[in-house]
Amino acid sequence: MTSGDGLYAAFSPWGFGGHLVQPLLSARILRASRTNTGSIVEDGDGAPTASRVATGKATNSGQACSLSRNRSGSANWAMKGPLLPVSRDRRISDFPKCYTPEACLQLREDFHAQVRAACQRRNPGTVGLKISKVVVVGDLCVGKTSLINRFCKDVFDRDYKATIGVDFEIERFEIAGVPYSLQIWDTAGQEKFKCIASAYYRGAEVIITVFDLADIQTLDHTKQWLEDALRENHPGSSFVFLVGTKKDLLSEAESERTERDAVRLANEMQAEYWSVSAKTGENIKDFFSRVAVLAFEKSVLMELEKSCSRVVPIGTGNFISIEENVASSQGPRPSNLSCC
Repeated sequence: MTSGDGLYAAFSPWGFGGHLVQPLLSARILRASRTNTGSIVEDGDGAPTASRVATGKATNSGQACSLSRNRSGSANWAMKGPLLPVSRDRRISDFPKCYTPEACLQLREDFHAQVRAACQRRNPGTVGLKISKVVVVGDLCVGKTSLINRFCKDVFDRDYKATIGVDFEIERFEIAGVPYSLQIWDTAGQEKFKCIASAYYRGAEVIITVFDLADIQTLDHTKQWLEDALRENHPGSSFVFLVGTKKDLLSEAESERTERDAVRLANEMQAEYWSVSAKTGENIKDFFSRVAVLAFEKSVLMELEKSCSRVVPIGTGNFISIEENVASSQGPRPSNLSCC
């Protein structure tokens, strides 16, 4: 449904782009409108920001966006206006390096051979417009929102505002020449919103656990945050990152001491460690590029695996007939087949 320059949409439990998004505690109608600074989503009923449970924005696209559910119950991700080219700094052709090999998910320095070949072939059945869900979790005031805003909007706001419930951003990339997007969910760190935020953990391909490098207690709490997020997902289905923020507040010696503890914990969590600063922008772009590429590569490999396991349609290959319980094949029998 449309009205004026805006798009109207309702959050549903059916998700974006095939990924499950849990329902809100109450149905909410959101209004997406375009502004000079990009697309925003606000309450359609004009409710104040404090009462809003979830908002959403499509960045790097120049489009308003919405989520709606059709009669069959499936989700529709709608864009308004022409799809603009991906910005130059979101085009990734080389495999991004890790922050430290001591706590790294992937030591390879290039794309998987099958992924590179699929991207070059542009096989529409395996490589197309894809989106992966990323959830960002951690204590209150560790800098989750600042981390996301620095990457998506290249801004840093000194005035802290606690996230109400959940918020999300859509960030577009072009990886090895293929369009790809991250749906980045910013969850509240306050205990009173934990039951709401945890409903959005499900279906996450990437879990980012955030702590404050200047507050060692927040590092200890990351294990519980990760356990909560993993509980909502299948084992082994999500990449895990441990991210230390506010690096600019520490001296080099202090940073090294904290990072030693963080690297040790990251290995226990089977996570990749990064140290960043939203204030200065240090390592922000490199970190999210790394997240996008690892998620993209896993997504493509899963599609390739599915395509290889598909059953050959009836009517192709050698014809097999059954007569009097005897199976015979018309045509030469391949020599590499063995009886099962």
